[in-house]
Amino acid sequence: MPFHNCTGLANLCQAHYNSPMKLIRTWDISSDAFYDYLETKIAEEIRQNTGRTVKAQDFSGFRYRRKGADGGADTVIVIDDYQRG
Repeated sequence: MPFHNCTGLANLCQAHYNSPMKLIRTWDISSDAFYDYLETKIAEEIRQNTGRTVKAQDFSGFRYRRKGADGGADTVIVIDDYQRG
């Protein structure tokens, strides 16, 4: 963000009105809880797109096609290697 040499509160507010903001949130979460969540989401996406039910230990070497939203292009997802942690 460039520095603006503004005088007065009105000018300062006007100069920085359209500046981008960044919000950072931190959650206290264990790595096990994170990986449980990640694996659940990946397994659900695979099930929705292939009809197959897979477990996390089956992710390595798995390949599937994700259907594009609203008729958009499909994406081929390849999981070369998956290791927890």
